[in-house]
Amino acid sequence: MKHHLRACPIRNLFLAASLALAGWAASVFGQAPSPGSATGNLSLVRSCPIEKLPDILIPREQWHPFPALQDRAQWQALPQPVAAHLVARGVAALKKPFPPLPATLYLAFAREGNRARFESAYFARRALLHDLVFAECVESEGRFLDAAADALWAICEESTWCLPAHVGVQKARVGLADITEPIVDLFAAESGVTVAWTLHLLGSELDRVSPLLRRRAAAELQRRIFTPVFERNDFGWMALNVTSAAHRPNNWTPWIAASVLTTTLLCESAPDRRQQIVHKMMRSLDGFLKFHPADGGCDEGPGYWGHAGGSLLDCLEVLHSATGGKLDVFADPLVREIGRFISRAHIAGDYFVPIGDCAARFEPERALIFRFGKCIDDSSLQALAVSGATLDTILGDRFMDRQLRAIFAAREMLALKAASPPLLRDAWLGSEDLQLMAARSQTGSSHGLYLAA
Repeated sequence: MKHHLRACPIRNLFLAASLALAGWAASVFGQAPSPGSATGNLSLVRSCPIEKLPDILIPREQWHPFPALQDRAQWQALPQPVAAHLVARGVAALKKPFPPLPATLYLAFAREGNRARFESAYFARRALLHDLVFAECVESEGRFLDAAADALWAICEESTWCLPAHVGVQKARVGLADITEPIVDLFAAESGVTVAWTLHLLGSELDRVSPLLRRRAAAELQRRIFTPVFERNDFGWMALNVTSAAHRPNNWTPWIAASVLTTTLLCESAPDRRQQIVHKMMRSLDGFLKFHPADGGCDEGPGYWGHAGGSLLDCLEVLHSATGGKLDVFADPLVREIGRFISRAHIAGDYFVPIGDCAARFEPERALIFRFGKCIDDSSLQALAVSGATLDTILGDRFMDRQLRAIFAAREMLALKAASPPLLRDAWLGSEDLQLMAARSQTGSSHGLYLAA
């Protein structure tokens, strides 16, 4: 390392500049770099041990976080532009072919390292189902029902919901999926949420097509999601035994936990198993939080914040809702700092500091940021979410769970869309695994100099 630095004076200069910036930031912002991990004070399992869950968890039949199609008042009360937008997407979905997923397409990853062709068809199937379900909920005339039933049935018939790039953890390794060993990856879990929300939203309307639809979908959730999550402890994303910051889990843990929690709370009919899976996901989230930087920094970058800190919000919201507000940790300092990271990494417009696995430009998940701002009562986050927002950007998330939440947040967001983004004067995140500083010439303005390191 020393030889390399001697041979590269530019790198020496950069290192010296970086150290100088760190010292400058600490003096300007009045603090030394903060510890590398959280204090460990926040624990969902301590806040709500499993013995409490039977008393505070709302029974499945009584938990209605969003209205089903039959609850016409709330769907009919959607702003006209939102309703029209959803119906138009449903009409477009009726005209699109449903992509096939043959074995050779799945094998393209094992054979040539190409994951894109399979994923394009896989995600297109789910997007069509989302659009058909939401359009039917708005219109409620049966126009989209058969097509939605076809899409739901086809997804249930897929041999696996796990992507070919992730299936290598099975005993049969990379290749076709072994249907006797269902793997719960990011998108198997997301598929579970799609099926769960379809069953919740369309409900008995699906029986008009066939009573076997709901039975089949429920059986697939048991086989592909509930049983492997309940019985296995060896999925790495579960983060059940995190002992050091060096092995701190990444965004997979809250991302999958959010999907599993929602699917379980909506569709697991056995109360004891429902409670145990919920508790297990709370343990997973504790593993994610245990060594999280206390300043909320996301070392995967702002482009992944939506699936790290943002997925944590999804989990905390669903737990808050399913316990009737009894499990509420939104005032916790770590939760608040995790939420604020996205505004601290924001440069201007669609530009963000490109740290970690992150591009410099991307469209942020506006409804997600808005929800986080609401939950922690942070007006800066809400302003960042709505500034420059359009109906397309508010409702543009691929994830069905977030689309649904955005649909019912859109009215409030559109009413505030003239708000200006916060454009914070400075930020200093001093955790050992990130150490980000940023500063601009003028608070609230994109004019002048912006510096980040």
